[in-house]
Amino acid sequence: MSIVPTLATLPLFAALTDRELEELARHARTTTLRPGETLFEEGDPPDAIYVVLRGDVRLSCAGPDDTRVVVGHLGTGGVFGEMGVLDRAPRSAAADSPGGAVLLAVDGDVFGALVDEGHPAAWWILRHVRRDLADRFRAVDSRLDAVFEGEADPPSPTGPLWGLLRRST
Repeated sequence: MSIVPTLATLPLFAALTDRELEELARHARTTTLRPGETLFEEGDPPDAIYVVLRGDVRLSCAGPDDTRVVVGHLGTGGVFGEMGVLDRAPRSAAADSPGGAVLLAVDGDVFGALVDEGHPAAWWILRHVRRDLADRFRAVDSRLDAVFEGEADPPSPTGPLWGLLRRST
């Protein structure tokens, strides 16, 4: 069964031709997560970049006292796993699916080759990643502005924002 019709429904790939979607599908695989199943853990080596075709994915980091801090929820069309593929650093968060999901997985080396070839699908994924990273930086910047202007409490030294700031130094 071809995943091209599913890919064509995603806004991420709306500008791609059927031929370009077929090329992407040939270089990718689908992965199905059962409800509650974990795809990867924080600290795992990066293997692929993922696009949610159906279902939901939750991203979380280790918190204090063996708790998990949810840092993101993604639905259909969401892209994740990009940071590890781009910088080859260990996964910065765990990914699981509370309700089950079907994912498109593009191996990191394959994605790099698609970028080098100038494949339109790789360009659209990178464009999405660029926009998403800018949104993340703006959110952190806004939170820090509120803290420094006294409109919000500073992050707890054991909280998720503090952990993200600690990791970035």
